[in-house]
Amino acid sequence: MGAIFGFVNGSRAVLNQDHLDGMGEVLRHRGPSHLRLTCDGRCGLGCRALPQEPCHGHELAADPDASLHLAVDGYLWNTDELRRMLPEEQRCPSAPLPLLLGNLYRQYGPDSCRMPFGPYTSALLDTRSRRLVLSRNVTGQRTLFYVQTPGFLAFASEIKALLRLPLVSRDMDEESLYWYLASGYVPQPATIYRDIRQLAPGAHLVCDLDGNGFRVAPRDVREGRVELDATAATDEEYVDELDRSLTAAVEQQAAALGEPIGCFLTGGVDTSLVLSILRKVTAKRIAAFVVGYDDPTCDETAHSRQTAAYFGVEHHAHRFGAADFVDLTRRIFTIHDEPFADLGAGTALLGAALARRHTEAVFTGAAADFLFGNFDLAYLYRYYRWLPSPARRALLAPFRLAYSTPLVARRFPNLQQYSFLAGDCFAEAFFTKWRKQELQALLRHTVPTEAGNFSRVFRQLQGLPLSDRILKSVYATYSVDCIDREFERSCMAHSLHPVNPYLSADVFRFANRLPVRLKYRRGYGKWVNRRLLRRYLPLHLFDHPKRGTSMPLGASVRDAMNALIDTYLDPARLRREGILQDLAPVQAAVAAYRAGRRTEAPKLWALIVLGMWREQLGSA
Repeated sequence: MGAIFGFVNGSRAVLNQDHLDGMGEVLRHRGPSHLRLTCDGRCGLGCRALPQEPCHGHELAADPDASLHLAVDGYLWNTDELRRMLPEEQRCPSAPLPLLLGNLYRQYGPDSCRMPFGPYTSALLDTRSRRLVLSRNVTGQRTLFYVQTPGFLAFASEIKALLRLPLVSRDMDEESLYWYLASGYVPQPATIYRDIRQLAPGAHLVCDLDGNGFRVAPRDVREGRVELDATAATDEEYVDELDRSLTAAVEQQAAALGEPIGCFLTGGVDTSLVLSILRKVTAKRIAAFVVGYDDPTCDETAHSRQTAAYFGVEHHAHRFGAADFVDLTRRIFTIHDEPFADLGAGTALLGAALARRHTEAVFTGAAADFLFGNFDLAYLYRYYRWLPSPARRALLAPFRLAYSTPLVARRFPNLQQYSFLAGDCFAEAFFTKWRKQELQALLRHTVPTEAGNFSRVFRQLQGLPLSDRILKSVYATYSVDCIDREFERSCMAHSLHPVNPYLSADVFRFANRLPVRLKYRRGYGKWVNRRLLRRYLPLHLFDHPKRGTSMPLGASVRDAMNALIDTYLDPARLRREGILQDLAPVQAAVAAYRAGRRTEAPKLWALIVLGMWREQLGSA
């Protein structure tokens, strides 16, 4: 983990070394021991890095005559592949990463940004060709934000560094507010701030240093898509291939890390498989981490402890309590620099804090659900396509009743089953907060669902099998914008180096060409992953209902939640703020929550986080 940041002065701005120093200081947590800066009055460029990052200790200059300067946040999985793309005299295995990327740039120009694969972002300053090139990894694990006005362009790994600069507006974007209340986060390329944008995964930005503007070159989600003959290999050959590629990825990273090597361990398939392979490839000490809850329907501690004991590794658990709730609610939007209300964010933050007390680097299984198919949503798509809206609404009442029974609540903890039956279209099934009709009342405007990222990606993937089309759309939206971001940001807040072998080059490519029959089978998702895990772990240790990793908003936090509701959702306060136009949906949700309907809690929590963020913004 690290950070990149900088600016290009225009006709209306005079940014200098002091501004660059300020950006670097606010990002100190992303690399306390490594800071590199260059500033010539026209441009400023900076980089921070943790000791585990390949750029740690290296300068920004990426060529002998110092015409190229390169700042990199992260690392690459395919450095050997990149070296083979260079002339033989430039293939030195010991060359630092900035030099390797600089050589690629000189060979292929700005299009070289499409060649690296790994959790990284980069900023390349080319003083000879008078341009700045920003790029973000295709898997989206590292974020890169930018602001462009007629006066200047500035960029940073986190929004907080941009907010340190003069002339950066803090005005809120109304369309982003709509998407935040609908889904709990602001999807890229927008942010909650009107003038601050995200660089989309796989995209690169080229800025002319002489004032002729900039262009963003996006990546088409169809790029690199592999069509595979489903009969090309036997089932077990696919399992063997996953074993080889995942083992190689884990071994590569484990060899470079000190002891103990950390591993998040929820007790599910993905993290158990990572731990299994870690135990196979290294004799180094390993420590496993889990966040547990008092609510038994959400607690994975027992499964995690049993798996850790089977492999003989250290096991550390943090028990979430009511005292954590208010603190987490305040910290989550602080580390994201904008409202962020996914319930997994609290677990990620607690888990990162726990891990950092014992290690400097941690493995995770994040995103595997969306690569390998935890849920086959094709049936849900057909439900929306063929069942008329009145018939769907008629089903809501019995599903609400079913969800309220203890049996269903135990089988599907933390999941609003009936929410998948609401809304006007299939894409709205992934909105976990306020519904379209409620948003129309709250904000007095709506944004067409078809304008959202899910619908856009889904349209681009025509020709794929329906299950794969849906799965890839969910990955490109919810996984990248929410799950990956909350994990990265939580680790960043604690200067913790994250490693996700499921997003290594070979494993990622393998997942994208895996036949659907090896993702879903006999009612189970991730069939090939489960099959592989059975080679390492007895079935009874992982064949159990997944309880999720979302922070519960049930009885254990009810008093704290009600106190926050009284403060931040007080009708008089909301009217003074003037953001919400009709308070009736809020008051109805509060009444339902206090009557025992816990499914209203995520909607209210999203509004509470928004209120806290605005309170902080007003005092900044």
